[in-house]
Amino acid sequence: MQFNKNLAAIGNNYSSTLSNLNTAYETAKNSDISDADWLSLVNSYPELASATEKINAQIKKRDAAIKETLELQKGGNVDLLHRPTISTQQLNKVGWDAGSGLGKATVFSSTYSNENGTVAMNFTPIMTDQNGKFLRALSPDGL
Repeated sequence: MQFNKNLAAIGNNYSSTLSNLNTAYETAKNSDISDADWLSLVNSYPELASATEKINAQIKKRDAAIKETLELQKGGNVDLLHRPTISTQQLNKVGWDAGSGLGKATVFSSTYSNENGTVAMNFTPIMTDQNGKFLRALSPDGL
């Protein structure tokens, strides 16, 4: 997921700054430092402030995407946020043409829309429990 890659890159770029800040925090928490002094200390690390802004921007993008996905899937049972990765062999066994069987699938969906394209429905043969754990694959007739 792009969010995780961006977050990892930010973390790697600022790991020494964060390490220094953590050391300062560990020292400060054992003293009588005030919240205002702690805030001043944090603000003295411009790299941390920059990293925090980038992280917060990524979190906002992720949260907006999750909110939109949840809104769009209302009334459906394909949770696009909790999809297992299964072998395409599982799909081939029940009658789907999922290729050589050496690949992976998460949704393997078919999408159908109304005539003006305002409503679309995804159908997937990959059945999961409420936590997104793979249960079984339905055959084309079973779907």
